[in-house]
Amino acid sequence: MAMSVQPHILETERLILRPVQASDIPALVDLWSDPDVTRHMGGPRGRDMLTQNFQETARYPLAETYDSQFSASLRCFFERSKL
Repeated sequence: MAMSVQPHILETERLILRPVQASDIPALVDLWSDPDVTRHMGGPRGRDMLTQNFQETARYPLAETYDSQFSASLRCFFERSKL
């Protein structure tokens, strides 16, 4: 039985929360591996680990994927005006 994937988890007037897509991976890896961005979130993660995790999340969007070392969710928020 095939599962249907909902395109958005949460929408507001200004923001959209949705599962990771393959096209998001380069920007997300840059973000989560940047020491300045992650300084208050446990520090940067390894680029290879991030790439692998985001690729798996993009392939299986209904699977619960998170950074278990820091219990940080790796979901995507987007401003509607940027889409």
